[in-house]
Amino acid sequence: MRRYPRESNGKPAEHLALNDKDEKPGYLITPDKLMPVRLVAYDDRIQYIVDGKLIYEIASGDTIQVEGRDSQDDPTVQKTIYDLNRFPFYRDGYFGFRMLGTHHIYTNFRVHALVPDVDVDTARSDPGTQ
Repeated sequence: MRRYPRESNGKPAEHLALNDKDEKPGYLITPDKLMPVRLVAYDDRIQYIVDGKLIYEIASGDTIQVEGRDSQDDPTVQKTIYDLNRFPFYRDGYFGFRMLGTHHIYTNFRVHALVPDVDVDTARSDPGTQ
């Protein structure tokens, strides 16, 4: 996963810093190997899974690092709690693959809607139904 500087109203915007696994051999994409990738966004939970290995998982209440810039435009990193008010999730929008200068081949790309099981959700909220 690549992080690019973000802007909001022409000013640098803070964003999640998912860099604790950067450049670590167990988390790099292996050349000449088919590696299934799954990106899961379901309610407040986000998962990035490569070749069956959970690389990142973030949910409301988790401690996260946030990158941004200070008033002198120097990079900053701070720890905070992931919450949907500060980092709202999107129910629709766009997703993209960076194709310029890459050697990856993408095949069989699919998108699936995750629909909650009403009975399971009801059981979770009402312990008397379990």
